[in-house]
This record gives sequence, C-alpha cells and structure tokens, in this order.
Amino acid sequence: MERFLFRLAYFPSHPIHFAATSISSIEFNGAVTEIGVNAFMECSSLTSITLPDTVTTIAPGAFSNCIQLESFVFPENPQFTKISKETFKGCTKLEEVLIPSSVTEIARVAFQGCTNLKRVVLSNNLNTIGSMAFKDASLMEGVYIPASVSSIPENNQIFK
Repeated sequence: MERFLFRLAYFPSHPIHFAATSISSIEFNGAVTEIGVNAFMECSSLTSITLPDTVTTIAPGAFSNCIQLESFVFPENPQFTKISKETFKGCTKLEEVLIPSSVTEIARVAFQGCTNLKRVVLSNNLNTIGSMAFKDASLMEGVYIPASVSSIPENNQIFK
C-alpha cells in the first residue's frame, strides 16, 4: 500500500496527478487549494480522503472511478461552491455524502454510477443540481431537495 503526504500547494501550470496509482490513503499537509482534473482518477485502492479546509476547487473527474472509495470529507471553506462534473463518477463503494453549506451547485453526472450511495444530505444553500447528477444511485433511500434549489434538469432527470 502506498501512502502519500502532500506538502506542496497545487500550481495550475504544474498539476500533480496520481491517476491510476495504488494510493490507499492521502494526507494533505499544507496549503493545497485545488485538486486538478482527473488527479486521482482510477486510484483503485483509495478508500478514504479528507480534504483540508484550504481547498476551494475540485476539478472535473478528480476522484472518478475510485472504486474502493468509501469515505470522503469535503472542505469547510466558504469559497468551495461547486462539485464539478464527474468528480465521483463510478465510485461504487461510496455510501454517504454530506454536501457542505458553501456548495451552491452540483454539476452534471457528479455522482453518476455511485451504485452503493444510500444517503445524500444536500446543503440548504444549494441552487443547482445538474442532469444525471445521481444517475444509477439506485440504493438511495430518499433525498430532501431544499427550497433553495432553483434549477433542476428538464423532466427531473437527476437520478436517470
């Protein structure tokens, strides 16, 4: 099992990518502000991650197809406002998601293919849920959509 300790911030011109590696745990130590596009995609041994409160952006596909990911803790940062497209697509062991109060948008297919997702707690500040955001999350026991949500895809295709 590989374990990594990050001491450097993310620099957009020099992204740190660990896609398809055997990382099993990640500890961020320092001022990481952004997780890059597909940065940890297909890390098939990654089971849990807690992002530091310094993170303001998680780019599309950052944790897609991390098939062993069971636990994810979002940053508590008022500047963290969007869960990008395909961020957790195909994370088949993810069972629960607690969306922080700062999040106003969940992009399309953000949690598509999270087939074990049973519980999602949405932020009362959420405005937009993208199309197929929770597609194939067939074990969901129910979702309360707050009154703050003003944009839902045509035909309510959040789960289809």
